[in-house]
Amino acid sequence: MTMGISTFIRSFVVLISTALLISGCTTYEYNQSSVAPVTSLPSDHVIALDDRLLLDVGIVLFDAGTELTDDVSIEYAKVRASEAVWFSSKLKETLDQSRAWGMVRVTPLDTTPFDLKISGKLIESNGETMIVQVKAVDAIGDAWLDNVYEYRASHYSYDTEVAVQQDPFQPLMNEVANDLYDVLTNRTVEDLLKMRQVSRLRFAGYFLPKLVDDYITSDVGVDGEGEKIELVRAPASDDPFMEKVAAIYDRNQLFLDVVQDYYRVFNKNMAEPYKEWRRLSYKEVQYERVLSEQARKEKIAGVALLVAGVVSTQGSGTSALAARYLGLVSGGYIFAKSYDKDAQASVHASVLRELGASLEGELAPSIVDLQDRTVTLGGTVEQQFGAWKDTMQRLFEAEFNLDSPDADQPSQPSVLLDESSKGRFEASNE
Repeated sequence: MTMGISTFIRSFVVLISTALLISGCTTYEYNQSSVAPVTSLPSDHVIALDDRLLLDVGIVLFDAGTELTDDVSIEYAKVRASEAVWFSSKLKETLDQSRAWGMVRVTPLDTTPFDLKISGKLIESNGETMIVQVKAVDAIGDAWLDNVYEYRASHYSYDTEVAVQQDPFQPLMNEVANDLYDVLTNRTVEDLLKMRQVSRLRFAGYFLPKLVDDYITSDVGVDGEGEKIELVRAPASDDPFMEKVAAIYDRNQLFLDVVQDYYRVFNKNMAEPYKEWRRLSYKEVQYERVLSEQARKEKIAGVALLVAGVVSTQGSGTSALAARYLGLVSGGYIFAKSYDKDAQASVHASVLRELGASLEGELAPSIVDLQDRTVTLGGTVEQQFGAWKDTMQRLFEAEFNLDSPDADQPSQPSVLLDESSKGRFEASNE
């Protein structure tokens, strides 16, 4: 009997060792990242030598894409909305670095025309992987880009012992910027001049459509998308009409500058908590993958030991009794351990939800100095844009001597919009 117990113990030690080996085979992933630099426009390039060829770019605030995931909570939706501001701003910074563009602006609404308009949608963003769809269309309606970009961050991006200055997903932004650069440099001088001209006409038409009826026409596709603009009659570059439009266009940039200042402050306040959120999120994704695989292996090992324990109950004697208890106890231990790892992953997810609630920002009132008047706008970004459109429309009416309900009224040097007005003006003379 002693020999039987000894033989069993040796066999059982092998079984347990094998089970623990299976459960302990865990591989952590360490992604390597290669960064393609942003392509910069050479100083002797024809575009760099003529400011008229520098296209102004509008980056419409990225769609947070929360409707793509059924289980997105309110907390995660807030994180995604903040990420939309973050990545839109990062793309702006990247385009600025290329020196291939005019003014690059992030705008919350797809309304005001630009020489080139970029839109995007976040498909996935979890600290480890970013997937985003990016589209770019010029003022004429020609598509420049419609691509899905994906990038997996390196673990070095979140290593506190490695001084990493750039965003973990900067390579993705570089790729988008370089793709746009390639399209830009394949356009002719005539193409670029036409885009700028059509863009200015569309800008005027956005505020007062009747101003440009004789210059451009639009044709919308049968699906309601893919608007194409045809230049019917091109005004001369020194035409007084275009000079007035250009002057008002420059005033509009003052408001967009205020919006950029808001996003800069938002991103500054967001930087540290977002860095921590992504670091934990990256680890969470890694842990969940590792724990899921390790738990699977441990459960397999646990099943093997439990089966050994149950089968041993079919026998008799001391060795069978020992096998029964050792198998059941060891198998149960490994099962408990595997589910404990599942609980650890749940704790990490809870931390992420708490961090997500901190990624919020408030919009301060915007003050725009237009030389002859000061405009103060309050409320949400959308409300401010609506009020600003009314301001610009009045400027066009005054500049082109068009009939307006307020034509006989004195100039309104100060315009105040508060949240209670819901997008309407409360104006007062000073």
